[in-house]
Amino acid sequence: MNVKEEELVKSIRESLLGNKNKSDDSHDKALTTLTAGTLAVSVSFISNVVHLQDACLISLLIIAWGLLTASLIINMLGHMITAEHTLKLLQDIDKRPQDREILEKRSLKYNKRIIWWNRVSVFFSLLAIILIVTFCSINIYQNAI
Repeated sequence: MNVKEEELVKSIRESLLGNKNKSDDSHDKALTTLTAGTLAVSVSFISNVVHLQDACLISLLIIAWGLLTASLIINMLGHMITAEHTLKLLQDIDKRPQDREILEKRSLKYNKRIIWWNRVSVFFSLLAIILIVTFCSINIYQNAI
C-alpha cells in the first residue's frame, strides 16, 4: 500500500470511528431518556390509569420498576467505566506505544464487555415497558368487566 492509500484508509477509519462515537452518544442519551421517562411517568401517573388498591398482578409493575432502575444503573456505570478505561488506555499508549497489539486486544476485550452490558440495559428497558403495558392492559380490562 502506498502513502496515499494509507492516508485514505486512515481518513476513512477516523471518519467511521467518529460516526460510531456520535451514534453511541445518541443511543446512550436516548436510552437514558426513555428509561428515566418511563420510570417517572409510570410512578407518577399509574394511579390515574389503574386503581392500585384493586389491581391484580402488581408484581409485574414492581418488576418493571426494578428493571428500569437496573437499566439506568447499568447505563450510568457504563459511562463511568468507559471514561476510566479510555483514560487508562491513553496513559498506557503514551507510556508504551510499542505494545500496540496488546493494547488493541485489551481494548477489544473491554469493548465486547461494554456492548454486552449495553444490550442487557436495552433488554431490561424493553422488558419493563412490556410489563408496564401488560399490567395496565390487564387491570384496565379487569375494571371494565
